[in-house]
Amino acid sequence: SGQGSPVMLTPDSLDEEWLVRTIDADYYDEYLIEKAGELSNDWTSMFEYVRSLGYDSYKGSLRGTRGTLWSKGGNSLDQASLLIAMLRGSGIPACYRHGTLSLETAQELVLSMFPQAAGVIGVIPPGTELADPANDPQLIEETLDHWWVEAYLPGMGWTDLDPSFNNAGVGQTFY
Repeated sequence: SGQGSPVMLTPDSLDEEWLVRTIDADYYDEYLIEKAGELSNDWTSMFEYVRSLGYDSYKGSLRGTRGTLWSKGGNSLDQASLLIAMLRGSGIPACYRHGTLSLETAQELVLSMFPQAAGVIGVIPPGTELADPANDPQLIEETLDHWWVEAYLPGMGWTDLDPSFNNAGVGQTFY
């Protein structure tokens, strides 16, 4: 069983490149097709789904469409690739956008990888060095480099979608 979404016509002025399948944004992937179908090929549902995935800090494109889908998380580039594949596969033009996060915003994203501990079990000896991921130079460097999506949405035109932040709204950017 399945449902179709309404047809969306895009202006003739849009270039074909915004609908092209790429290795990282592979909308022919069978698992992506299944997930997009579960989400009724609705752009808001797809954005909310990718936004609900976990953030992981690493450089470059590592997981692509299927890996990000399977692992239920990825860095900003892999999350953007997954969302672009879903959107383009549904006929919605989309492209990558790139920028740099502020230190505070990068720290917020890094901390999203570490759920708040309910408490400590056992004893931590005095003088033990504790982890401080929000100030870890490698994690911060990897996270400062940021990617998000710009999509041509029905009735809205070109609109920013940043799936890396769980609280991100449509049109909101963090760079």
